[in-house]
Amino acid sequence: MRRFFSLAVLCAGLMAQSCAYYNTFYNTKKHFREGLLENKKRVGDKPTSQEVQKFDLAIEKASKILQLYPTSKYADDAVMILGQSFFFKQEYLKAQRKFDELIANFPRSNLAPQARLWLAKTNIELRDYTGAERVLRELQKNPRRGGLNEEAQSLLGEIYFRREMYSLAAQEFEVASKELDDKTLRGRSLMRLGECYQKIGNLQGAVESFRLATSLGGDQDFKFQSSFQFAVALKQEKQYDNALNIFQSLLAEFPTYKDIPLIKVQIADAYHGQGKIDEAKRLYGEIIELHPRTEAAAAAYFYLGDIYERDEKDFVKAQENYDKVRKENLRSDKVNEATRRSKSIGEFAKLKQSIADLETQRQNLKAGEPPAIAATDTANTLRSRRRGGAVKASAATAQPTVESLAGDLAKNKIQMAQLYYFQFDQLDAAIPVYFDVAENFPDSPYAPQALYSLAYIFDNLKNRPATRDSILRVLAQKYPNSPQGKVARRKAGMITDSTSFLGAVPELNDFLVAENLLFDENEPARAIAAHQSFIEKYPLSPYLPKSLYALGWIFENRLGDGRQAYEAYRQLVEKFPDTDFAKDVRAKLAAAEKEFKSSEGKKTIDIASAGSLSALPRPGAAPEDSLDSRQSDRLKADEEAFKNLLEGKERLPMRRPPKKAENLEAKPE
Repeated sequence: MRRFFSLAVLCAGLMAQSCAYYNTFYNTKKHFREGLLENKKRVGDKPTSQEVQKFDLAIEKASKILQLYPTSKYADDAVMILGQSFFFKQEYLKAQRKFDELIANFPRSNLAPQARLWLAKTNIELRDYTGAERVLRELQKNPRRGGLNEEAQSLLGEIYFRREMYSLAAQEFEVASKELDDKTLRGRSLMRLGECYQKIGNLQGAVESFRLATSLGGDQDFKFQSSFQFAVALKQEKQYDNALNIFQSLLAEFPTYKDIPLIKVQIADAYHGQGKIDEAKRLYGEIIELHPRTEAAAAAYFYLGDIYERDEKDFVKAQENYDKVRKENLRSDKVNEATRRSKSIGEFAKLKQSIADLETQRQNLKAGEPPAIAATDTANTLRSRRRGGAVKASAATAQPTVESLAGDLAKNKIQMAQLYYFQFDQLDAAIPVYFDVAENFPDSPYAPQALYSLAYIFDNLKNRPATRDSILRVLAQKYPNSPQGKVARRKAGMITDSTSFLGAVPELNDFLVAENLLFDENEPARAIAAHQSFIEKYPLSPYLPKSLYALGWIFENRLGDGRQAYEAYRQLVEKFPDTDFAKDVRAKLAAAEKEFKSSEGKKTIDIASAGSLSALPRPGAAPEDSLDSRQSDRLKADEEAFKNLLEGKERLPMRRPPKKAENLEAKPE
């Protein structure tokens, strides 16, 4: 009897222990599920306090299981819950340790493959893209059920996306979006695929990807975001009516959604695209009034500034609206561009006043009168000249002469023409200023720059190659030793309609220094440094595609550095996909990427992988042209044609019909 009683007590104890153990695990999973529900409610990027609280409870219970029952059958589940809880709390190093622990201590667990997938996710968040890719490639070697391999494919796309390798990312997302069974994951892949297509300029592909995403359904947030991005892509494709229909439907279906103000911004922008300027301005004003201090209000101020600048040519109001963007919402993605545009308008106002003052002084000197110089600080003028800024009509150490004033005028007018063309998109205003410098200041060092700029402009106009060639030959003959003349000598007489002539930007001289270091001085290392400096200094330059191409070409062909060459070519293709330079390197990039994907243990892509392909043409490749006596008759004809342009006998080309008289009395910066 006593033995039976002891056995019963022992059994009861074991059952109680088992019950306590199971209850602990049950509560662990319960708290974890509650944390996941809070995670789905998350609005911003950071976890909410309720979410953190639920995951902390899950962590506490899971840790207790491992402490009290380290060899139990739920031990691997507990480690998995710990890793995922830390991940959702954004404590990624702790999450990484737990996933590594599960893989090492429970290699035969059916959770080990999932742990590898979550380890890759964690490494991505830690920006350890090489480590994440290695884990995913290893995972893909063994086909598994449950969509793990397909999700791994999607995560590979995410790695490439975050590394800004959008073409590679698109390939991975395209495969994942077709093979994933899970609708949520397939929808995310389609959304990312649409973003990739937008980045590389494939707007039709973006429209189709977002359309497919909308057909999958999903929770309210996904329905909104997929429809919103679909409408944005349609607007970018200039399908304004279709885009507006979707935006209006979203307003009706989600009247209280947090991103409603951004929908209104998109609607106003679509009105602008349709030419309904007044309607767009009215809606932007409404957004500013109803949604103050939001990113939408900041965007509304920016787009109002854009309308005043580009459509109505009212620089005063444009600058006023640009200046309000930063004040409205400092986190807006429009702040930097608005600041740049406001600065350009302020610079234009200063240039205009400076040119007027210099013209007055010059005329006074020509008439034998003393120059009327404003009483301003001499140091300001000297400092401005050193910085390359506008030269103000102020007292200097030496008395100004007609010649020195002419040089200052030419410099300021070149800067004004550059602002007209590259900042304000006013070709019709830029061309006469360039002609003015070329005709009236022929002895100035800015005359060849003006001619080079004109050649660039005419190259980008349809049916004007003859005019472009005429200007180039005049430039090569009259200014053969200038940086611009040296380039013109290489190009004169060898330009066909299909040849793209790149040049004349505000950063022209810096680029020509880099180009001449390679071609004239045969200094590839110094040329690389000059191109890298140019790319960093002028990220918005229209000359950037050629600089990236030249950088990659030098790395590949002069230094034999395939990895650096690949990086330069990749940036070129993804940032400027429609240029001739990108078309030249695209096949070589694709071959290198294919080799990289098929290789094992290779951590970086090397353009040498595509070494079997034909060599790329040298940047700016063309034999030297010496303009010998056989060209003298043509040169005379060129000069006559150019003279006709200067005298207005040939009508100047316009990018668009002339606008009404612009209000350029913007306040100086």
